[in-house]
Amino acid sequence: RIREEEEQRRVEALRAEHESIELKLAGESDADAYRRAMAEERRQSFAFRNAEGRRIREEEEQRRVEALRAEHESIELKLAGESDADAYRRAMAEERRQSFAFRNAEGRRIREEEE
Repeated sequence: RIREEEEQRRVEALRAEHESIELKLAGESDADAYRRAMAEERRQSFAFRNAEGRRIREEEEQRRVEALRAEHESIELKLAGESDADAYRRAMAEERRQSFAFRNAEGRRIREEEE
């Protein structure tokens, strides 16, 4: 009877120790799975932030290029307008010169006829 009780206590101690080891291993496994999940979540967060940063940089670059293009086009239009204005002023000056020359010649012709 004493031996049976001792054997039963020994078996119970072994069972409790086995259960404790199983719980410890399950806890460690859960902790490892949690650490892996957190590492994956961190990796995905870094990947997302990297992709988002790249997207923002590309958009900023596109805006910068568009601003440069618009500025270039504006300068070209301004220069073309100035060139057109200069050509118009030269044409008007030539027209006035020809008008003066014609009036001068006409005046000379009239004076010669009167003489």
